[in-house]
Amino acid sequence: MKKTTVLQIISELGDGGVEAMLMDAYRNIDHRKIRFVFVVQSNRRRYEDEITHLGGAVHQVSPLKEVGLVAYMRSIISICKKEKADVVHCHNLTQNPILLLAAKLAGVQYRISHSHLTTAFSRKIEMMMPIFRTLIAWLSTDLLACGKEAGRFLYGKRMFLTIKNAIDIDKFLDAPQHNIHEELNLNPDTKVLLHVGRLSQQKNHDFLVQVMKKISSIRKDVVLLCCGSGPDEERVTNQIKEQKLEAFMLLLGSRSDIPQLMKAANLLVLPSLYEGFPVTLVESQASGIPAIASDRIDSESDLGLGLVEFLPVDSVDEWVNSILSYLDNPKAKVNDNRLRETLIEQGYSSKQNSRILEKMYLKSCNFRREV
Repeated sequence: MKKTTVLQIISELGDGGVEAMLMDAYRNIDHRKIRFVFVVQSNRRRYEDEITHLGGAVHQVSPLKEVGLVAYMRSIISICKKEKADVVHCHNLTQNPILLLAAKLAGVQYRISHSHLTTAFSRKIEMMMPIFRTLIAWLSTDLLACGKEAGRFLYGKRMFLTIKNAIDIDKFLDAPQHNIHEELNLNPDTKVLLHVGRLSQQKNHDFLVQVMKKISSIRKDVVLLCCGSGPDEERVTNQIKEQKLEAFMLLLGSRSDIPQLMKAANLLVLPSLYEGFPVTLVESQASGIPAIASDRIDSESDLGLGLVEFLPVDSVDEWVNSILSYLDNPKAKVNDNRLRETLIEQGYSSKQNSRILEKMYLKSCNFRREV
């Protein structure tokens, strides 16, 4: 039986939530029927060995801004034809119209646009949104979003299907306790703040530097661990040195033990400038730890467990006060059974989501016969 080949077009295979969500889906999907082929623009290919082991493949193309529109589209068309793609699933926001058009020209008849953000990251993009919405509606066969706000942002009033940013619940709920204090030679009484995300402008590490500068002037028993890598790594490292925060803000790079780190942390901080539905916030709630997050994040990401507080990212003092309040007055632990039930009931199980995507991808077989 011929497998349905799905091209997953994303920016990179790094530490992002989109990659994590897609990999959880691929691990749980029926590999006898479906094969994923990832198309990326970056040489960061964290999951490549696992993808190959699961029967998939990874292709790297030169970024649009480096090679221009025509060459970029040709590379996408070439991969679509080489892999005999049945489905193209696009996760690149403003590039989705270009990718969908390339897929259409390549003869791919099942084309999916997926929205992962709730706001434009520049004034120029904001002004172009009406055009993007029109093109995406014309070129797509299906419109998906990680949440209601992300769907409205990219599709306007058009109908779309919400696919939750699901996780492997057991991996976070049942993660063993990790002695991060011993690993990093921290005082056993040190309070641990955690940030998980790419070192990029979107994640707002500049704000975190300001927050830690203020906290370190008040008390010396708080450390912020930043997990992830990205284009801003050198700049953030220099900021930490300039502010003399080397003992209070540690960049750990990419980590494969995020569930264990969350179990060891006192509080997650997520001051993103723009975001759709962060997987990290679902993971932190599955781990039972409280989180302070940017009010620019979709409020749907609060699962109603009393573990999330949203704050504006224009007030360092407000974040500092809230962080110190959490550390001085820890939240009562949420029962594991309640965590599991809530995550499953609200659709955050990667196994459940994989079945939804599987049905959608396999529908392309019937779609090809009907078109």
